[in-house]
Amino acid sequence: ASVKATGEPGSEKRTPIDESSGSQELDSQILKTKANDEEWNRFKSNPPTVIRYKDIPWPDRDNVLGTQPEDRVEVKKKRYREMCKRYHPDIFQNNYGNKLQPMEHDKIMANVAEICKLINKSKTWF
Repeated sequence: ASVKATGEPGSEKRTPIDESSGSQELDSQILKTKANDEEWNRFKSNPPTVIRYKDIPWPDRDNVLGTQPEDRVEVKKKRYREMCKRYHPDIFQNNYGNKLQPMEHDKIMANVAEICKLINKSKTWF
């Protein structure tokens, strides 16, 4: 079992960490990413006639790439490229712009731009 410092200044005493909670959190993140990818593939292959904000499978803002810290750099780079293609404002506009609900167009495109910024920021992680 892993251990962590107790937090007492100058103390070398360590206590066990409950690894099951970290593992469950990791599994949850992986499942969330897979579910989002499946939703995106359904959306991409059969987009609604009129796309509303709620119809778009937005990524998790806390982990926009959906990668894990222990993933290899090649995996992170591949995921980065995939996500850039999904949420780049120009590409998104070309692929879906004519189907966006006119009243929600600006809101959707603003969110696409924000997601794109988060994706680009995440590149500093690897």
